[in-house]
Amino acid sequence: MKSKFLSFFKPAVAAAARPASALDEQIERARALHQQGQREAAAALYGEILAAWPDNAEVHYRHANVLKDQGALERAVAGYDRAIELRGDYAQAFCNRAVVLGQLRMLPEAVASYDRAIALDPTDALARCNRGMLLNVMGQKDAALASFRDAIACNADFFPAHFGHAALLQERKQWAASLASYDRALALNAGDATVHYNRGTILRELERWPDALASYDRAIAADGKFALAHAARAGALQQLGRLPEALESYDRAIETNPNDAAHYDGRGVLLQKMARFDLALASFNQAVTVNPNFAQAYFNRGAVLEKLGDLPGAVASYNLAIANRRGFAEAHFNLSLASLKVGDFVTGWAHYESRWRTANGPILLIERNFSQPLWLGEASIAGKTILLHGEQGLGDSLQFCRFSTSVSELGARVILEVPRSLLSLCATVRGVAQVIPHADPLPDFDIQCPLMSLPLALKTTLETVPAKTPYINSDPRKRAAWQERLGAKTKPRIGVTWSGSRAGRPDDERCYPLAQLMPHLERDFHYFSLQTEISAADQQTLRENPEIRQLPPELQDFNGTAALCDHLDLVISIDTSVAHLNGALGNKTWVLLPFDSDWRWLIGRENSPWYPTVRLFRQKSRGDWNEVFERVAAELRREFPRGGG
Repeated sequence: MKSKFLSFFKPAVAAAARPASALDEQIERARALHQQGQREAAAALYGEILAAWPDNAEVHYRHANVLKDQGALERAVAGYDRAIELRGDYAQAFCNRAVVLGQLRMLPEAVASYDRAIALDPTDALARCNRGMLLNVMGQKDAALASFRDAIACNADFFPAHFGHAALLQERKQWAASLASYDRALALNAGDATVHYNRGTILRELERWPDALASYDRAIAADGKFALAHAARAGALQQLGRLPEALESYDRAIETNPNDAAHYDGRGVLLQKMARFDLALASFNQAVTVNPNFAQAYFNRGAVLEKLGDLPGAVASYNLAIANRRGFAEAHFNLSLASLKVGDFVTGWAHYESRWRTANGPILLIERNFSQPLWLGEASIAGKTILLHGEQGLGDSLQFCRFSTSVSELGARVILEVPRSLLSLCATVRGVAQVIPHADPLPDFDIQCPLMSLPLALKTTLETVPAKTPYINSDPRKRAAWQERLGAKTKPRIGVTWSGSRAGRPDDERCYPLAQLMPHLERDFHYFSLQTEISAADQQTLRENPEIRQLPPELQDFNGTAALCDHLDLVISIDTSVAHLNGALGNKTWVLLPFDSDWRWLIGRENSPWYPTVRLFRQKSRGDWNEVFERVAAELRREFPRGGG
């Protein structure tokens, strides 16, 4: 919210007609000099007048007005005090004295001076309005609101009072009342750019984007150099999906005010959304050039450096964000991910604990409030019962349940809490005494630790990841059922997935249309769809390609999928829970990764320290899945010559 109204200065009122005199002539000369901006000459002349007429209240008042404009605030207060001493009912002097006391940050004294002025003239809307502004600055919001309302009651056409009233309601997030008050202000001054801008910010809060855009347009029409309005307009256009227009608005904001780092930062965020990462980086660099302490810009720069594959640069930028904003949880969290990507597990696991304090942390993050203490490796747990609880997605639980064995080897009795769909699989993890599903009543336990905090507690490094597989096992009965259903193998059996869960991740790069993969799949294989979420377009592709066999509905769960995977020669999967499932089973898995892949697959390698049987196929350029598919097809021919089993 932009506020342009501080305390208004009350000009001297022309004296009533009176016979001309030498005093009147000199006062008029001094007043004219003041109006012409000749403050020194005016002050000098008022000094001469006071030397001759030291007890004239009006001259002391006018002289104090000149001193105020010269910045001699203490002398101005003394002048107003003398005027009031000579004339106790001098309401104007009390008002202007209050203005100067406010400038001196003597706020209680300023309010008291306004109170004296209002007592002398209860109809003075200006004094009541200025008093409200001071009370607002002092944090006395209720009294400030009442003072603005009193000003409006005195003069319903007093624009500043309506503005102050609306701005305070806006600060209190009383959106409807504030909009109504701003509308009354606009009825008095339809061309006020600040009111239109402030209305836009309220409409933005209400997510009324077209209306917000219209208000910002009116603000700019009233003041074409209103940089904040140009930037806010860019934000509204971005929300409306009009990205090129939004970029033009950011450029106009920067042109209007090149010294506001926030404009460069907002422009960078927009360019990142447009996947124009090099330009986004340049914009963030300009933001921190304009403001070297701009933590948010360092954070955003780190994110775009990650997108560009510059992990050391990203780490450095996140560290600068942290250095410039105490408790910047999102920067700590992103630092953890970037550090884990480059294999710096010591830094990564430590900062990963910040995930609990982020607004946009891992999807499906579940924080628990236990009375039992959190264990992060500091104390011995021998002889104690520990609850290890899943906190994020299915793939995360499958990847990290392996640490249950390490915890049990420290002498603890391990209770493992996981999603119900993983219950029977996780029951096979060595060292787990009891497995319970989420939301079921918990048994007694002494200490607890989230699964994703176990690497920190166990001081896990890249070299000490417990990578022995399989660490989970499928149900023998389900394997036998699949054997009977599949019959004798005549061709290599290959499972495929092509999309991760899109819930909450509309811009997820871990997916591609099945139709894009089909031309690269050799026909001399038996393919099995392991995909559970299937779009309408992919369903059509499956209908057109019956050689990809779909799981019967009754077997579309992790237990059935795991049993099937044990009969497959290979699973080709996007980065999704199926990849973790097959890797944890110790089966051959090829994982197809986007250019900017998840931290757990690290960077620049074709194998995984987490799963010895996993092979990684990374995009060499952003968005280019076809090149990945061509490599996969070539490796399929090499792995299974002539389709041999």
